[in-house]
Amino acid sequence: MKEVKESDKYLPRPIHRLDRGTSGCVLVAKSKQSMKHYSRMFAMRKINKAYYAIVFGHPSISHDGSLADDSWKGYCTINYPIDGKEAVSLWKVVTTVTSQRWGKLSLLHVIPRTGRYHQIRRHLSYCLSCPIVGDPKYDGGGELANMSRQLGIFLCSKSIQFESVMGENGSKISVSVPLPEKFYEILGLSRDQMNLQLPVAT
Repeated sequence: MKEVKESDKYLPRPIHRLDRGTSGCVLVAKSKQSMKHYSRMFAMRKINKAYYAIVFGHPSISHDGSLADDSWKGYCTINYPIDGKEAVSLWKVVTTVTSQRWGKLSLLHVIPRTGRYHQIRRHLSYCLSCPIVGDPKYDGGGELANMSRQLGIFLCSKSIQFESVMGENGSKISVSVPLPEKFYEILGLSRDQMNLQLPVAT
């Protein structure tokens, strides 16, 4: 057996990161080759991620920066620059409920087309005026927002789709995770009551 030199060892490391408190999928490279490959794929926007977020209120497409996108399965598009750079997010309302404690809450399916700093959180808060429940930075403050921070942010990286670095050219890998139980609890819905079989952007 060939001895592996200390300098040749490669510790697995994440290719991208999630905001503090955000749950869900993270792509991890186990080799220098895969790190290089997938970092390049991220830069070329060839890795597709989809998120779920619970927000205060019910978003409307009439807000600045958001418009209906009939070209992609009924999603709406937020095209609003962040830090002077292009930032695009697709979003769609999955369900809206009225909670006795939290008021009106909406579960959104969000697909970021770009990867700016805090993009989803800022887009939903600034452009839709619907901050994510539990977001300590962009929730706008107030009694309900402050109370919800104790529950943690309601943002989940639900799925990720990418081209394999191994095997046949063009082979796709899709990975998804269940939503955290707290999503169902705050909405007062069971898993069977929520249809989460929404498409991943390609």
